Amino acid sequence: MKQKILLLSILMFASLKLISAQPQPNYDKMGPGMGNPPMMMESGMGYMGHGKFDIMPILRDPKFKFSEEQLSKIDAIQKKTIIDIDKKQIELQQERVNIKEELFKDSPELSKLKTMLDKKASIAAEIEYLSIKRDLDIKAVMTKEQFTMFQDTMKKFMMEKRERFHDNDRMKKGDNKMNKDSKTKPKK
Repeated sequence: MKQKILLLSILMFASLKLISAQPQPNYDKMGPGMGNPPMMMESGMGYMGHGKFDIMPILRDPKFKFSEEQLSKIDAIQKKTIIDIDKKQIELQQERVNIKEELFKDSPELSKLKTMLDKKASIAAEIEYLSIKRDLDIKAVMTKEQFTMFQDTMKKFMMEKRERFHDNDRMKKGDNKMNKDSKTKPKK
């Protein structure tokens, strides 16, 4: 009985490590580490990522000189993609649950796990494809000048966002250091 509990504990720990071992974003570099293909990062469009980042407030800035028709097309593209990506993310989450369930079985089947992992990778690739397609569809609505201006704006936005992230991270580390220092310094 103890061996079975030990084996089950090891399997649960291993499965959690396997499932939670997702690549973490690399905020020090732009490009593939952030989940965006290099080509899209160079074009500036990949900054929208896979999620629900709403670019419409940025695009409504008069400096871009978008027509209402352009804004309407871009908004429609973005909304459709968000819905499609949400559906794929639900599928991806379900596949993760299926993998966990298989791992928790008394004797998980490796061939079944391989099939599930392949399906999970395929769904993730579909999400990436939907993001790239969205970016290219939006780019096609813009003029070259609008795209260049948008690209520059998004680069600046992402650099500011990254700086805020690093500033918050440094503040947290600084606060921890200050707390440690105040505990170790003798009172005068």
